[in-house]
Amino acid sequence: MELHDAGATVSLIAPRNHPARTLDLLTHELVYHAATPTATLARAITRLRPDMVIACDERTVRDLHAICRETRSAALRTFHPAMLGAADPF
Repeated sequence: MELHDAGATVSLIAPRNHPARTLDLLTHELVYHAATPTATLARAITRLRPDMVIACDERTVRDLHAICRETRSAALRTFHPAMLGAADPF
């Protein structure tokens, strides 16, 4: 809510039944598929082209590091892994 109040466009990538979907401040709501997490996140990043990604759990941080490490996509290569923190633990 603070990011939205500061003027940011806020999007959500979450399962269909996630409680955050009730927020009326979301510009985009994409469905997170746990069976294909890296593909889901890569599609979302490519589509939304975010300036910032806030991962809410360690699995997502791990999957984002994997995307940055393994991608061949030019759009995904511009996604800066430094915003995720050190990759060593993942």
